[in-house]
Amino acid sequence: GKARGRHTFSCRAPFPLGLRGLCCRARASLSHRQQEVYALCVSRGRQSRSSPAKMINIRGSTPVEDIAYRYKMPRIETKIEGRGNGIKTVLPNVTDVAEALNRNASEVTKFFGCELGAQTILNEADNRYIVNGAHEMRDVQELVFKYCELFVLCQRCHLPETVIKIKKDGDIYQKCAACGAKEMVDMSHKLCTFMIKNNKSAQREASKSSKRDKKARRERAESAAPDEAEGASPREKKEKKAKKDKKDKKDK
Repeated sequence: GKARGRHTFSCRAPFPLGLRGLCCRARASLSHRQQEVYALCVSRGRQSRSSPAKMINIRGSTPVEDIAYRYKMPRIETKIEGRGNGIKTVLPNVTDVAEALNRNASEVTKFFGCELGAQTILNEADNRYIVNGAHEMRDVQELVFKYCELFVLCQRCHLPETVIKIKKDGDIYQKCAACGAKEMVDMSHKLCTFMIKNNKSAQREASKSSKRDKKARRERAESAAPDEAEGASPREKKEKKAKKDKKDKKDK
């Protein structure tokens, strides 16, 4: 309607959305009001294309169109930096994507590198993940879907409720919390080598941490032993000394 020289327009009626692609001559034949509405339609279409939906359905190669689908993930974001031989693609929100998939951000980024044939930089301390080369967001998003198909979705029920299990012999399995299925992943993929290597290093770190904790507990116990001995009775001290001597003889 009109409000003192100012017009309020709608993109639906009075101008059909299907006429956004009019040629210059057709646009010139429109009235002033129709031309303004046309420009508004085009600008809104550009905005919707430049700012995609933040959350999308977790899926593999088959699209999931259900709006009420409860398994969601952020759309991957890319930022191209540098030029020439030093050009690279930074993944600012790959950690959020990996958390939504219940996976490691390093593994997801490494998968991109394996598929694109590019080197990757994995800096977990600074939360910075990089793939060498210039890669478009839509291409990287397709790789996210492929990663879901191979390493996230259950092969039986196709739900992203799986947990990765790596056995001692190096076989990698997906265990589904929804249907209980346990299936082996595609071991021919290059990412499997990285996953096994990463798992071994994590086990070594856990073993070192466990040894440090045991040593700290032992030192605390030894430091507390003299205090306990001071408060013990003479008989208890004598029995403790006898046990210690007996143990020393056995060791010899």
